[in-house]
Amino acid sequence: MEVKEKKTVIVTHLLLEDLEESSLISESLKKLDVEVIPHRSLNDLWKGLLESPSSMVLVDIRLMNSNGKLFLDHPYIKNGETEVVIFHREDDYPLLKMVNPVMVFDFLPESVTYDTFTFHTVSKLKKILTAEKKALASLAEVQHLEARLKMSQKETLKVQQSFCQKLKFNAFCEIFLLLLNFWVLPCNDLL
Repeated sequence: MEVKEKKTVIVTHLLLEDLEESSLISESLKKLDVEVIPHRSLNDLWKGLLESPSSMVLVDIRLMNSNGKLFLDHPYIKNGETEVVIFHREDDYPLLKMVNPVMVFDFLPESVTYDTFTFHTVSKLKKILTAEKKALASLAEVQHLEARLKMSQKETLKVQQSFCQKLKFNAFCEIFLLLLNFWVLPCNDLL
């Protein structure tokens, strides 16, 4: 009987300035079975991420700062729990230079269609999520084996201690018999 792996579900928060672009990208992501959660402001995205963490966030570079709040300061973004994809236009290149590429999973340039880009980005993310899932499963197996090893070591120690006790008792019995023979034999000679 073959066990099928659970399908990796990808949830994406989406924050774009242009509603038409947002709609095109959402449709493209939905074709790939990606659940899209749209947002209209950075504050809304911030709260949404806290309430419903996701695998990926697609954000317009123009909306990454708002009212003194920086998108890259979000706790899930800072600690790397959520991958960041930045949407940009040709005239946004000066803003792109200010973004640390280490914190960004991918860049999405404005386009007529987004199917190819979203396919590659989602495929890359699925591979990472699958590898993480396998790593976690391997870690769980290692922890289980370590627990079994500790149990068997405890059992071995108990058996060794029991064996040592038996050896001590046997040594005591031998000494007792020797002493008994030492005391009893001379007494039999006298009779």
